[in-house]
Amino acid sequence: ILDYQCLGSTVYTYDTITFNSNGTTSGDWNGALWSMCGSTLTISTSSGSYEIIGTYANGIITGYYYSNGTASYCATLTPNGGLSIPCSQSNTTTNPSGAFYVSSSNYAAADLIVNSGEDFELTTVTPELWISGGGTFLSVTLSYYTDNNGSPGTLIGTETVTPSNQTYLGLWSSNSSWYRYEVTLNVTPFTFSGQTNANTTYWIGISNVTETNNNSNLYWGVDNTLGGNYYGYTSSGGSSWTQVSSSRDFVYEFSG
Repeated sequence: ILDYQCLGSTVYTYDTITFNSNGTTSGDWNGALWSMCGSTLTISTSSGSYEIIGTYANGIITGYYYSNGTASYCATLTPNGGLSIPCSQSNTTTNPSGAFYVSSSNYAAADLIVNSGEDFELTTVTPELWISGGGTFLSVTLSYYTDNNGSPGTLIGTETVTPSNQTYLGLWSSNSSWYRYEVTLNVTPFTFSGQTNANTTYWIGISNVTETNNNSNLYWGVDNTLGGNYYGYTSSGGSSWTQVSSSRDFVYEFSG
């Protein structure tokens, strides 16, 4: 619904918009571009002259229609058949500062932020994992935790995953014996529930990583904190957690 009345007029229009997976729209807004991550939706013409910018909460999107940067009327978008928003949180780098052990009972964890008014259904975890001398990853155990005052708290889920893909990224610049890989882990969809009036923090942990030749020198790369609110944490056994040194976080992408 495009509502002129909220800005002084009395005209309503009812548009139907289809959001295509390639980032374009069809229907009454045919050929526009759209993007959404977190709770903000942007629909715009290719020139940027006309836009709808709205915020998703409690099943609807509310915002404004803009003409050349000026709000012309209010916009309310009600999804037909529900709304599924592809989104991700990441902490990426081309030059990691180091890595931490994730073989056997050595755990490492990075925080996941769920925006206010949303749930986040995790489908893919993509960490940067290292192997001394190179090799092929066989399995990775993922653990999901609530937040305990800025560190991993109660365990709420776990799964051991066989990587669907690993991409060689190069050697670590500080020591050429370490081979860096981007590892794709397609998980059983897991929902992290949000709350109405505040963001919610969870933690995703990695442990018990294995390699096809039984190489136990397996690590998770770290760099400066970019994606989350907190620094990474490590644990021996997964119960007592210690913050990663030098204020760093793990290299990852969490997608859903």
